[in-house]
Amino acid sequence: MKKCKYCNKKNIEDDFCSDDCKNKGERYFNYWKKYKYFFGLIITISIFVIIMQVALYPECIIVSKILTLVLGLTFFIFPFGNTIDSIGIKNTVYIVRTISTILIIVGIVSIVFDFKWPLL
Repeated sequence: MKKCKYCNKKNIEDDFCSDDCKNKGERYFNYWKKYKYFFGLIITISIFVIIMQVALYPECIIVSKILTLVLGLTFFIFPFGNTIDSIGIKNTVYIVRTISTILIIVGIVSIVFDFKWPLL
């Protein structure tokens, strides 16, 4: 029993259940192919800088706050996830964008209100 790669409907014969799902799925895969290395680079650099900043300069936490916002924006613009095979592209994009919105809100709140993380 195959599932549509875009909307995750069951009992289909092809990879996609309709032409609309096929067009949206192909557009997503083309977008992924075009930006996957840029996405990986931003994520890698951001995480590396956060780790180095916390290890070397724990008193200057503003960098981590800004990079939390950057990570949230990156995932919102590039909603690439590893759950496409299990829940479909549509649901993956929804979940990734929901989590990225939470990251953006946490980043903005921590910058504006100078929120101190409990462990730092």
